[in-house]
Amino acid sequence: MVEMLYVMMLAIVVGTALVIALVPESPTGSPAEAEKTTHGKDADGRTGSASPQSLEGVLVSQLSSGEINRRQYVREMERLAARDDKRHPLVVPPDLGSAAA
Repeated sequence: MVEMLYVMMLAIVVGTALVIALVPESPTGSPAEAEKTTHGKDADGRTGSASPQSLEGVLVSQLSSGEINRRQYVREMERLAARDDKRHPLVVPPDLGSAAA
């Protein structure tokens, strides 16, 4: 019984050591430092925002900066959705009946 307790304790210690050894470290060091670089500053330490990577992102940044109002934003998103529907229509597979049949 006591031997089993020692084996379990050894397994816990070894398992913990493996987890610590295998978990990758943050590229900037501590998680607090990583959070500083992602909020308000880029990797070079400059402040500013990243440029949007999509049309939706551009519209959101224009909305948040006040360049367009909510109504204009909704209208442009509707146009974008209609364009996307024309380019990539949703195709529904045919109904083959129930699985039990």
